[in-house]
Amino acid sequence: MTKISQIINSNDYPIIIVSILKNTKVYSLIDKEYSKNKINYDEVILRSKIFKNKRFNMIPESMINYGIKLTAILLSNNGEYFFRKILQEGWPQLYSYIRDCNKIIYEDVAKIKEYAAESFEMYAFYIVVLLGLLHNKRVSYETNEGKSFAQEFYKWRFSIIDDDPVLTEFNTILDESCTRTLGQINKEKILEERLTEDKNKNMFTALFGLLQTHNISLNDELGDYSTSMNLNDEDKELLNIYAISSKCLFDEILDNNVKKREMIDFVISARFLQGMIKKYEVLYKAYIELYKNNLIDGINLSNKIEQQEKINEKLISENQQLKEELRKMKEEQNKHEAQEIIKIKRQYESTIQEIADTIERYKEENEALKTVIEDLLQGNHYVNEEQIVNDIPKVTKGVIIGGSPQWQQNMKSIVPHYKFIEAHELNYDTKILENADRIYFNTACCSHPLFYKTINIVRKKKLDILFINNNSVTAGIKMFGQKSGQYTDKHLVS
Repeated sequence: MTKISQIINSNDYPIIIVSILKNTKVYSLIDKEYSKNKINYDEVILRSKIFKNKRFNMIPESMINYGIKLTAILLSNNGEYFFRKILQEGWPQLYSYIRDCNKIIYEDVAKIKEYAAESFEMYAFYIVVLLGLLHNKRVSYETNEGKSFAQEFYKWRFSIIDDDPVLTEFNTILDESCTRTLGQINKEKILEERLTEDKNKNMFTALFGLLQTHNISLNDELGDYSTSMNLNDEDKELLNIYAISSKCLFDEILDNNVKKREMIDFVISARFLQGMIKKYEVLYKAYIELYKNNLIDGINLSNKIEQQEKINEKLISENQQLKEELRKMKEEQNKHEAQEIIKIKRQYESTIQEIADTIERYKEENEALKTVIEDLLQGNHYVNEEQIVNDIPKVTKGVIIGGSPQWQQNMKSIVPHYKFIEAHELNYDTKILENADRIYFNTACCSHPLFYKTINIVRKKKLDILFINNNSVTAGIKMFGQKSGQYTDKHLVS
């Protein structure tokens, strides 16, 4: 079975995305799987650089979002399973036919309603190719119509994939044609004809002489080249590369003597390169083994640089992805959904903010706290000199919070029947406030936690409270002559 990583890294992958997403029935499958583990799938796609390749420009904009989700799932540990599932549930009739048949016949496929109903025939047939890869089955045809379609399909495929001749597992679909081509070339003895032609014979003899001059021997890799008059299975790789690079089908090549000779000339020359490549791979492996200890530091440094680049790319991609999602959602969602967008935006902004420098974050918090205190000091719920009267009101249930120890001690001597909460006494029972006739809060000396705890209770229970900002005993005495005011949110910036 084809590995999912080979599919994703192949030049055909953009075609695969479009072929699958042409079937809108699979969208719900993608959404359901993606929602199960969205965070992990997002991490997978952000680490991948796959969508930076220009080949993905062929994917319609309407499919990009689902293309990203599908790729994230396929790149995960769940990729192999989901690839099989989406093909099985998206094309159940095709799946059953290809799973149970001995060989995929194009004429049989064309009769399947699922295939015929597709509006994009070439993309639809690519699903047949994928199912063939999944079940290790090859596609063949029985009529001239089928042969004609196969030629058109491969021409279409060659016309839109990348020009680089990268061999992937998808080339297994050409195996039958490749085998037939080998047989015909050997039967016509075209390879022998090209090898023994005077100008070619002289050229290859000279080439061997050049290699021997530099003490390079290819005998181990190529054998006796002059006696290799037939193509063999090892030459299939060369034939496939030539077909992909030239964007010619084997049937077209076999029907044209000039193209046959050109392909064989390539094979003859490429055999030399194959020998050199094998030697290079051996030398490269030996080099790495010899110097691997010296390369560790460089590799570690490279890994650190790459890791940092990935972090930066992740942040940029997260921001870009968020902007794109917000833009699309705003266009499609109603007023209620727009409110949900704001929540999502805040959630992302909060996550990004956590990455910011810790020192800067605390500076901002301190600035915010100063703003709160300044707003409180300017509020109209504070005692001023004009409002203070000389007599202490007869309040039976009063609570005094905050102030310096000395100030509180003096207040206790004046109103011993009041409840007192010290400036740093955070764990007091808030029921004391709920049962009080009046609450007095001295902000001149109190802890931030005490301040916020008291204010939250006062706000929640809508209790009467009076603030002072003075540790003067005289000012403390005068405050008892004031009228309490109802505390509301407008008095404090929360």
